Amino acid sequence: MVHVKKCPLGKRGRPSTEFYKNGKPQIYCMGWEDCMTESPLEECRKCKDFVMGAQIELDMEEDEDGAIKVS
Repeated sequence: MVHVKKCPLGKRGRPSTEFYKNGKPQIYCMGWEDCMTESPLEECRKCKDFVMGAQIELDMEEDEDGAIKVS
């Protein structure tokens, strides 16, 4: 996964280590919440570092030949 260099909101939310790939932690962003709705901001949900994308990346891993396997 290619991580975002700079958060569109200026400062990233709380980090979360979701899983390890080849011994390296895959760190995602928990994002920022809208205080009125307590749901993640739209900008956060669209970001490829948002924690909800972790399961998708975990499910679609590549095998040794580069083919995508779906678990």
